Amino acid sequence: MKQLFIFFLFLFIFINANSQSNEIDSLENILKSTIHDTLKARILSDLSFKIRFNNTEKSLEYALKSVELNKKHNLKKGEAKALNNAGLAYNALGMFDKAIEFHTKSIETSSQINDSLGIAKGLINIGYAYSIIGKIEKAIENYSNSLEICLKINDKKLIFHNYNALGNIYNSNGNYDKALESFQNSLNISENLSDILNQAESLNNIGLVFMAQQNNKVALEYFEKARKKAENINGTSTLAIILNNIGIIYDKMNNPDEALKYYLESLKLKEQIGDLYSIVVSYSNIAIIYQNRGDLKKAIEYNTKALKIDEQLNDQQGLCLDYINISEIEKLQKNYPRAIELLEEALKIAKQSDYKRYRLSIYSAFSNIYEMQNDLKSALDYNKKYIFLKDSLLNEESTKQLTEMQTKYESEKKEKEIIVLQKDKEIQTQEISRARVIRNSIIGIATLILFLLIGSYIAYRDKKKANIKLALMNEEILQQKEEIEAQRDLLTISNQEISLQKEEIEAQRDLVTHQKEHIEEIHKEVTDSINYAKRIQEAMLPSLALSTFQKLETFGKFSDTASTRGLIPLLTLETFILFKPKDVVSGDFYWAANVNEWFIACVADCTGHGVPGAFMSMLGISFLNEIVRKKEVTKASEVLNHLRFSVVEALKQTGEMGSQKDGMDISLIAIKTQDSSSKFQIPSSKFQEEESEQFSVISNQSEPFSVISEQSADNEPQTLNFKPQTSNVFNAQWAGANNPLWIIRSTKNLSGLQDLTGLEELKPDNMPVAIHVRMDEFTNHEIILNKSDRIYLFSDGFPDQFGGPKGKKFLSKSFKHLLIETSELSMNEQCAKIEDSLKNWLCFEGKIYEQIDDITVLGIEI
Repeated sequence: MKQLFIFFLFLFIFINANSQSNEIDSLENILKSTIHDTLKARILSDLSFKIRFNNTEKSLEYALKSVELNKKHNLKKGEAKALNNAGLAYNALGMFDKAIEFHTKSIETSSQINDSLGIAKGLINIGYAYSIIGKIEKAIENYSNSLEICLKINDKKLIFHNYNALGNIYNSNGNYDKALESFQNSLNISENLSDILNQAESLNNIGLVFMAQQNNKVALEYFEKARKKAENINGTSTLAIILNNIGIIYDKMNNPDEALKYYLESLKLKEQIGDLYSIVVSYSNIAIIYQNRGDLKKAIEYNTKALKIDEQLNDQQGLCLDYINISEIEKLQKNYPRAIELLEEALKIAKQSDYKRYRLSIYSAFSNIYEMQNDLKSALDYNKKYIFLKDSLLNEESTKQLTEMQTKYESEKKEKEIIVLQKDKEIQTQEISRARVIRNSIIGIATLILFLLIGSYIAYRDKKKANIKLALMNEEILQQKEEIEAQRDLLTISNQEISLQKEEIEAQRDLVTHQKEHIEEIHKEVTDSINYAKRIQEAMLPSLALSTFQKLETFGKFSDTASTRGLIPLLTLETFILFKPKDVVSGDFYWAANVNEWFIACVADCTGHGVPGAFMSMLGISFLNEIVRKKEVTKASEVLNHLRFSVVEALKQTGEMGSQKDGMDISLIAIKTQDSSSKFQIPSSKFQEEESEQFSVISNQSEPFSVISEQSADNEPQTLNFKPQTSNVFNAQWAGANNPLWIIRSTKNLSGLQDLTGLEELKPDNMPVAIHVRMDEFTNHEIILNKSDRIYLFSDGFPDQFGGPKGKKFLSKSFKHLLIETSELSMNEQCAKIEDSLKNWLCFEGKIYEQIDDITVLGIEI
């Protein structure tokens, strides 16, 4: 009978259908827009896994395309995953030989890169295919090999799945002691992991073992425990199977109405999920209820539905059970030849696959049919076979072992409860001890207060005695006063002489004080002038907030930070600025502006520092305001070309030997804040499901979405056109004069891609913004920035600063490492970390180094 065995190996977690559909649509949109083979291969593999039930043929097509792309780029991990997904698609199509072939290739590829986890998952899937086609020994061999690997790498989720799969096979084979041992092992693991869904699955499977042993009461207890856990976490797939098994128990307990109710509830959930294997189980069980009611038409209808699906799936076990069930109905209709024909088909499958329990049902059915035909000899022969097989399955020793194992599990559970009670007792003891300490503390404080009161009274009494003594002493003092006044008259004469000497000293002091005040006044005027110059320079320096340009003083005089959030529809920036002049005023400056759809920012290092450098920085800021704000020049290279022309013209630079060549080094970026061509955005949903569900690991290969331009021979920029397709991708331009641009890529905007892998550097033109031997046009670099990318513009002050253990320069290499190591922090935290690193470099183990140049670092996160 179908209700005697519910065979399933994996319980997958099915998410809401609408959410799943949206995620698939998003992945297909990304697939159409991407030009990178590695990303295509990854998305194709993920899509193949997600649609393997709803669109199996498309799933297979995606998986095979992913295999080709991964082979092309020698991405072994991605190739193994795609081969595994192709095997899953062949499983869903019922082509189990092809499924085994592709899972075997997946294992071979995983072996080449020593991927133990990938090998274990491939073995699980091969075991599943063998179990479906009835090759039980092969299935057990593959599951056991997978379990051995999982135990070595301590992957508890896969250990759980292997124990469950082995338990189901042992249960179907009548090896109940091994089945119960496997299911209890899986239950222990799920309890250690606090995995409620897997606990429900294990409890359900233990109930199946007791149901096979005809112990319906204990089986129902385990099914009810499993049901409560599945309902608590909305485990639809698991709950459907548990409801079906509860229906079987009620049917066995002669309560068909209650059984039918649970069967129909289970079928409704399974149809929502689309799990064909489970739907077959419900059809067969409902057919049996109608058969027992005498409604043979309904019984035939549901059994025929089950048979069609099993033929589609090539499920040998399901076909065997379908033949048995339909044969029973033919017998009731007294169509004995047809009934015997169906039983012979079922017996052939049961012998090939060693389904001992099904053979038991077949022998019993043969005996009944031959007895109805008065063929008593044949009936007796099959009855003997039935009794012999039943005795071998239900022997006393097996039952004893099951009882012992159940007792062992219950005792272990009680031991755990005792440990919990002991911990509770320890907590109570600690609370009592704490209360005792509090009580003693109160007593001690009260005693201390009492001593203080007594001390205060004694002090008051002593003070009263002292006052009386003072009154007596006052009379003696009055007598002494008269004697002192007489002596005072003598002292007055002496004081007059001293006053004359004092006036002479004060005259000399006033002269010195006048001279000191004159020097201080001169110093104050100079200092005020420099401070006023500082205020002018600070007023010229912009805030990086796009709407208000208001500076936020977060790190005092050492560093400035500013951030913007949500000021432009498609662009959100978070920034920091570390600005530390060597003197009061600085030769470095930073500048930003928002012109049309472009946000433009730069960091410049002018010739010299202090007052001379500050004058140069004022010229630079003024020229940039004129070029960008008034003339609306937004192309990065053109801004530098105009700025150089203005500097050369304003300083009357000729380039002659001995003439001044003051100017500036600069790094300038322009980011396009709006793009009318953007029509949709990439969702933040994951590219793949949890590894424990799909049993494969996504490739770690990824490529940045950047296009860098190169300058042609005629100085015209050659640009590779890359049209951003999402609001998470932005066009930008950059140009540099001796100062580079550093970019740290982050793929957090596309979940599933590998995080930070390094730092990209855009090289500047080796010429300043001033008169120079080389006066070529500056190169315009066009780049693509992704959401959460970080860019850094800076002067040479930080890398060139001396300090540390050997008094050497910090250097660009160390600065790069510092930015990479802190790139996962927030912008404010990264700025603070950079500031701390600079302080520690300048003050190393008590040795203090002088700052040699102005320092400016501007960080921008997209």
